[in-house]
Amino acid sequence: MRKPVLFLPLILFLSCVSCSFIGTHGSAPDVTSSNEKPVVSVSLEPSEGAHITSENPVKVRSGEDAVFDVTFDDGYRFSPADNLSYEDGKITVRRVLYPTTVSGYCTALQPFRISLRANDASLGEQSFDCGAYEEGTGSPVTLRARAADGAVFLGFSKDRSFADGGEVISFDSTFQLTVNGDLTVYANYNPTDIGTVPGKNVQRVIYHMDGGKAFGSHDVFCADYTDDYYYYPNTLPDLEYFQREGFVLAGYRTADDKFVGCGWNAETDKNNTAELYAYWLPEAELSDFTFEYDRATEGVKITSYSGNAETVAVPLFYRGKPVTVIGKGAFRGCSFRTLMISRNTVTVEDGAICDCPDFTELIFSDGVQNISDAAIQNCPSFKTLKMSAVIMPRFCDDREGTYAIKYEHIRAPADRKKLVIVGGSNLVYGIDSNILYNALNPVYGFDVINYGCNKYAPTLFFLEACRPYFAEGDVLLLCPEDSEFQFGLGRIVAYIWHYFESAYEAFAEVDIRHFENTFTTFAEFSATRRNMAPKTYQMKTSQTTNRFGDYIAEKKGHVRSFDPFTVSSKVNLQTKNVTKHREALNAELDAYASAGVRVWLTHAVNNLNSLKDESRPGGRVFSEFEKTVRETLHCTVISSLGDYVMEPEYFYNSNQHLNSEGAALRTRKLLEDILRQLSEEKGD
Repeated sequence: MRKPVLFLPLILFLSCVSCSFIGTHGSAPDVTSSNEKPVVSVSLEPSEGAHITSENPVKVRSGEDAVFDVTFDDGYRFSPADNLSYEDGKITVRRVLYPTTVSGYCTALQPFRISLRANDASLGEQSFDCGAYEEGTGSPVTLRARAADGAVFLGFSKDRSFADGGEVISFDSTFQLTVNGDLTVYANYNPTDIGTVPGKNVQRVIYHMDGGKAFGSHDVFCADYTDDYYYYPNTLPDLEYFQREGFVLAGYRTADDKFVGCGWNAETDKNNTAELYAYWLPEAELSDFTFEYDRATEGVKITSYSGNAETVAVPLFYRGKPVTVIGKGAFRGCSFRTLMISRNTVTVEDGAICDCPDFTELIFSDGVQNISDAAIQNCPSFKTLKMSAVIMPRFCDDREGTYAIKYEHIRAPADRKKLVIVGGSNLVYGIDSNILYNALNPVYGFDVINYGCNKYAPTLFFLEACRPYFAEGDVLLLCPEDSEFQFGLGRIVAYIWHYFESAYEAFAEVDIRHFENTFTTFAEFSATRRNMAPKTYQMKTSQTTNRFGDYIAEKKGHVRSFDPFTVSSKVNLQTKNVTKHREALNAELDAYASAGVRVWLTHAVNNLNSLKDESRPGGRVFSEFEKTVRETLHCTVISSLGDYVMEPEYFYNSNQHLNSEGAALRTRKLLEDILRQLSEEKGD
């Protein structure tokens, strides 16, 4: 790009030369009268690939636009700038002040390569159109795919197939995208013949339509997934792949009638196969509702329901328009036990479901965007929330998505006992689980799972969701940080939705009455997802988190001897956090103990420099906090609080996040505590 160079009389300030043209040069303007604006000459410099077909140069009054007729050869395009525009074959140079020559307005398109592949070439054929020459940056490309007989097309993905975690491009078989460089696209197909043999390291989910149809015509559909990272495959969301006239897809059922929701993890058998049956609910009778048009959503709103069915599935459409809103008081004083909010619903108003004494179970579409906890009022029996995915996930390849695989890890059947450490982020940053595993597995047979999360995420939710998958002899090791969320506060935060987006089944395992803020934070989660690209459940974060649950990328080898954050934020330990919600936490710990699970507690790490004097070892608050933990909680404390107050050189970006050296030191100390406790229980 050539810098502007203008030769002007010395009486003009040089600063006047600064302009936004791509490239200019010229001479002084003609001044015909002191009362008229000067006339200036404007020209386009000849450029390869561009043809100027109008007068060039042209003369205009200073401050006016100069216009040129220009055509471009194939392989070239107009290069825009702040003062240049191109429309209908004309380049406009806006508000010219001085004699100017414009250059750099024509750019050769940069060539790129498109590679279009298939996850299985025998299942379909694909093509793309991009003109007679190699298109360039910003060029439109049309993708096309057609499935062979006995197969269906699932969608296009970037760089890898869906099964290998490729990023979703589109689910449409014909799709136009704008290409900005080299691109590898996969057309993803699946066989409908369940007689085919899945490949090595492949998990298969077989869907029986049970009265419906898959992709318009198939009674059975199967989907294959690689199993090199995840323990279980996720079921398909309700993307309208499966349909049945007059019914809505509520999820799936196993052969033994166990419910598996849309987007949930499907447990596989010894052959790495899960066999599921579509679970259909009949749409509620339209005559039982009153509706009104909703201008904001261009759909219809339910304003009342007068039926008496035990199970009510919100209809998808009314008179050809989607049912998008459940209005205030729509389900007031109803007798149903189960309500399903279907995939077209986007808004549930406050007070939409109220005064329903028998209402127990909600099947809830994650396509809802607007809802708060006030949507459900005075429904004392409501305890079961079954989430139903109707959109693809967003967080599965994010660090926050790693909590879903931890949940899978806990659920996975194994012939060995589990040691699960539950607490805040001091665990994910500050435990080296390999050290624990290598010491405990050969001798005691323990698998190790690091279920550290966030200081302000409710431990109670994790405990309640995971309890069904603990067995006698397993160890639950609490490591709470100093926060009421870690000591039994049952308040859902948006993090929880991020964590369990790929494991929605966790919500069905808890009594939702134990938690507040559930739907309000879901709306926050939904708003965040609207600005994120869709992913597939097979996308993963193995580069940042290992399968134990440790963060392995951010802190690797990082040592920091001085952190100004710790100097400016000295705190006291808060004994009130331990006692405020002790009834709820102890009730959950007692439930674990009654199932034969060993319930232990160790302490979170603290940076010595972050604590006020009275909260340091030997201080009054320090002693009070440690004593309160021992005397209040229904668990065995295996560690001394003072052992986990560490020098600042072992931390790197917060008062409870250890660097690699600190994590190893802390883990070896924790291992000593665990081995001592095991020895005491054995009677050695």
